[in-house]
Amino acid sequence: MPDEEEIKRMIKPLEYMLRELYRKCAETAQTETPQKIVFRKAITYIYENCACKITCADVARAAGYSEVHLRHIFREECRSTIMEYINNVRMSRAAEMLRSTAYGVTDVAFACGFEDSNYFSTAFKKKYGVPPKIYRRRNSEA
Repeated sequence: MPDEEEIKRMIKPLEYMLRELYRKCAETAQTETPQKIVFRKAITYIYENCACKITCADVARAAGYSEVHLRHIFREECRSTIMEYINNVRMSRAAEMLRSTAYGVTDVAFACGFEDSNYFSTAFKKKYGVPPKIYRRRNSEA
């Protein structure tokens, strides 16, 4: 069992790292533009709600801005539309679920916010180059 002085010596670097992390976070928060704040709110809403049916209007309402303004921000921040971003988040989650769970393709589609499993399969193949079942076979973690 280490003595008190040794524990203090081991904790000192951690204390420094935490202070530095706090400083950097505070610095970032102060320099964040209003546009970045709106974008972050929109992204947070999308990640928290992508399994549900969401529209551009829903995201805009959650971010506290008009659809037109939010569409402009998305074009500047990530070079895609809001719906493209939502679908990319959904596809990423679906790919993760296919790799790490045994849920059927239809269940994965519905869990990721797709209302039609046939559309999901077509869109998945377009994005990843293979249908969901083959993707799972090649990438399964189980």
